[in-house]
Amino acid sequence: MKRVVLISAAMLLTVAVIAVGVFVARHDWAVEELMAEIHVGPSSPYARINAQATAAAPEWEKLDVVLSPLDEMCRALLAARDATIRDSSVGYVEAVGALRTAITDRDLPAFQTSSQSLRKSCDDCHFQGGVGGELTPR
Repeated sequence: MKRVVLISAAMLLTVAVIAVGVFVARHDWAVEELMAEIHVGPSSPYARINAQATAAAPEWEKLDVVLSPLDEMCRALLAARDATIRDSSVGYVEAVGALRTAITDRDLPAFQTSSQSLRKSCDDCHFQGGVGGELTPR
């Protein structure tokens, strides 16, 4: 009986070690860290985009500074270890490209459309069954 318990415990420990190893190997800490920096909080680049998208006359200079962090997020997503993260980032990357063009051109309708595309890409990944998992309700 003791032997069965020891073998079972060893097997459980082995499975746990493998599961942790797989999680660490597939988890991309850079994506997680950047996601929080860029998308969480009232002064985050994401919040600034959303605030300016509803303004009658966006403050373009404030939007110019959000492009660099968004580009960094795109690079991190496209370089993620997990292929499902890379695959699901296509909409985000396309939306950021459209945002860059709209902000550079100071094109309000294109900016509003691309900011909606960015929000949709976030929803697709985090609320519509994507790899980002469901976040707390907004």
